[in-house]
Amino acid sequence: MLECYGGEVYRKSYTKKLKSGKSVRIEGRCIRSQTKYTSRPRRDRTRLRGVRLTKRTLKACPKGFVKRASYMRYTKRGLHSLVPEQCIRNVGAPGLGYADGPGIGVLRKGELAKHGYSDVADMSVSARHAALARAIDEFGSLGVWRKLNAVAVYTKRTSPRSSARFKADMEWIRSTYGIKAF
Repeated sequence: MLECYGGEVYRKSYTKKLKSGKSVRIEGRCIRSQTKYTSRPRRDRTRLRGVRLTKRTLKACPKGFVKRASYMRYTKRGLHSLVPEQCIRNVGAPGLGYADGPGIGVLRKGELAKHGYSDVADMSVSARHAALARAIDEFGSLGVWRKLNAVAVYTKRTSPRSSARFKADMEWIRSTYGIKAF
């Protein structure tokens, strides 16, 4: 693996399929980072070895509910506890359920709130835009746009009013700043 310099991250090699059907191998190399973070957080699954993830098994859930798998809850001090599987209200699209993948990924909480972008449903347009302008100074327009997109997708069914505000703010960022990394 190559040693990458400041502002660059290593992208692993991969295989790309061309329109002609031929496969081409792209070697790993250093590319310009599109984020201000040095690395992505990864869950340490080695601590889960030997831990039984279920205390009980549910047979079935009532109509309108889906089964949520058991998981380990971690605190900042490293303590953890088992949250057993249970039935939760289904807010997904009809018949789809949850995919095997992680979705968009873990959101970093409070990064827009520290710039004053919180309780969006009750904020005025000018207050939201001023808070987003401060956040863009730190994260760049692409980073803030991606954060708003993630929250808009996650709140689409549970809080449609807030989700619509996030989408409107995404469009404001696109028209005012453009979508660029820094």
